[in-house]
Amino acid sequence: MAYGFEANGTSNRLIINDYTPILTQMFWGNITVNVLVPDNEEQATYGDNFPVSYGYCDVTYSLSVTSQVPPLVFAVPTQWVTTAGLGNFVHRGSPGAWTGFSIIVTRDVMCTEWWYMNDSVNWDTGWEYRVCGFGQAGDAGYDEYGMRIWGPTGAIIYDSAWPVVRFKGLLSAWAMQG
Repeated sequence: MAYGFEANGTSNRLIINDYTPILTQMFWGNITVNVLVPDNEEQATYGDNFPVSYGYCDVTYSLSVTSQVPPLVFAVPTQWVTTAGLGNFVHRGSPGAWTGFSIIVTRDVMCTEWWYMNDSVNWDTGWEYRVCGFGQAGDAGYDEYGMRIWGPTGAIIYDSAWPVVRFKGLLSAWAMQG
């Protein structure tokens, strides 16, 4: 390498250089139900304590994600057993301005348990989310110290404002069964 930056880890594995974007974790939090979906007929019957079969978790990022591709969003269980079902994930925003995501949450995977409005808002599902992406700049008003690396095209490759995503215990081989 004639110029630029390069950091190698143990066994001389490349960690950061000025050509390879780094996957960083930008936002994280609990997946909680914050929007319920009432059935109008059920609500007419039960009033304010009506049953629903599912709700939404709506998440808004504190900063827009400026990448052209949407960020990667991972769901991580926080309990050793969770029965909450997650589905119909949708990014909010558009290329260059991703603002959040929405996901449907059911109380149990089989959708057999009803919720009641009065005790369901802010229900913790037992899952956390991790929003990750490449080349995202941190908040300029927040970062007083740190390091940013730009690539040859002028795009941000790395910003120390965000932790680097580390994958542990990945499968080295697998075989499809059935």
